[in-house]
Amino acid sequence: SVVSIEVSLDEVVEELGFVDDEFNVFLNKVTSELVGLANEHLRLAEDMEGPEDLEGCPDWQKDVIAEAIAVQFSGEFVKLPTKYDIHEY
Repeated sequence: SVVSIEVSLDEVVEELGFVDDEFNVFLNKVTSELVGLANEHLRLAEDMEGPEDLEGCPDWQKDVIAEAIAVQFSGEFVKLPTKYDIHEY
């Protein structure tokens, strides 16, 4: 089934300005929230086996990695195009 959500085009364009080889933007299909994450944090999230793995991380990094875990494993997020997917003609 198709679900309709509202997303601010201005916000999408602004977030896409940050996309590069090491940074991606994801759209939460439920809340329409845009989330930007560095590939480093996505890789760290992939290596996590559970919440206890966050214990050794600094507090600021715990939140980012928890968000990366949600992006990768919740099924609620879709990755927005990268600069390689969008051609400026």
